[in-house]
Amino acid sequence: MPEVFFTADSHFGHKMLVKDKLRPFDSIEEMDEAMIDRWNELVGNHDVVYHLGDLSFHPTLETVKIIGRLNGQIRLVKGNHDHYKGLVTQNFQWYMTYYEIKKLEGATLAHKIVLCHYPFETWNGCHHGTWHLHGHSHGSLNTRPNIRRLDVCVEDHEYRPYHYDEILEIMQTRVHEPVDHHR
Repeated sequence: MPEVFFTADSHFGHKMLVKDKLRPFDSIEEMDEAMIDRWNELVGNHDVVYHLGDLSFHPTLETVKIIGRLNGQIRLVKGNHDHYKGLVTQNFQWYMTYYEIKKLEGATLAHKIVLCHYPFETWNGCHHGTWHLHGHSHGSLNTRPNIRRLDVCVEDHEYRPYHYDEILEIMQTRVHEPVDHHR
């Protein structure tokens, strides 16, 4: 059975993250290589990785080369910086703007998971235990402790993907308190 991972906001090749010292790397090459190495230390060739947007700032051919170096079957949920066509999208198992996981390979799933690049305050089934995984905010949200939402950005996880079991452990500590009419 394949292992399952989640990540977001790798921003391979994003010059400003290095230039403005928003990440602890001295060059784009160092950042890219560190993230590729950390990804491949965890993810095997047959594993599944849900990448929740903003994969790369490199031009098409460089992006394709990076994807080719990453282990696993990548399923990309489109972020605000992902404007891929043709050659790049052929390297993903699929490429969508929103996705709901109802069955998870390699794990017992007692709940659904809503995937989107953007964080939601409320989402489909949140009051029935559905989780929401996202990116976009780079760990900057003050997430309420009683919400089953998690930013899976690389900055919050040592520039590597989260394993499903790590997320399960986090979510088991949270009891969702809806903020909408589903009280």
